[in-house]
Amino acid sequence: MMKFAPSENYQAAAEKIFSKLREKILARLPSATIDHIGSTAIPNCLTKGDLDLVVSVTQQQFPHALKTLDSMFSPNTGSDRNNEFAAFVLEGEELPVGIQLVAIGLGADNFVLWRELLLESPDILDRYNQLKESHQGSQMEQYRVKKSEFIEEELRLAQSRKVCG
Repeated sequence: MMKFAPSENYQAAAEKIFSKLREKILARLPSATIDHIGSTAIPNCLTKGDLDLVVSVTQQQFPHALKTLDSMFSPNTGSDRNNEFAAFVLEGEELPVGIQLVAIGLGADNFVLWRELLLESPDILDRYNQLKESHQGSQMEQYRVKKSEFIEEELRLAQSRKVCG
């Protein structure tokens, strides 16, 4: 069942864990870019109370980065994996952690753009929070489908505004 709370309840813990993991990953993948994404990175956003981060590498670096992260974290078995995206989970921290590995410039490389869109647009953030509130108590799969549809549509609209603007 989905339960959401204000991101402010988790941001201090999320930042602490992010800093530790960023350092740990950069020690093994020094050319990677690592960003705190997800709802705990967004003030006033409702969250499940987990930390999401994205590790971005070039397409050429992706196979090595995949092997490296495979040796450090557990694969997220509920997520697709291909030559431009892989997801991992980490248990045992103060908050559950999701780690996304993406190849820069390819289809899955939209996590930072989504974070920036939420930070820059109070209207989109409000509607995103409304979506979450409407799924309070829902099953995870039902929520994930609606969340994906919402994010894809907002990213598409942002891209069309960018092209037209």
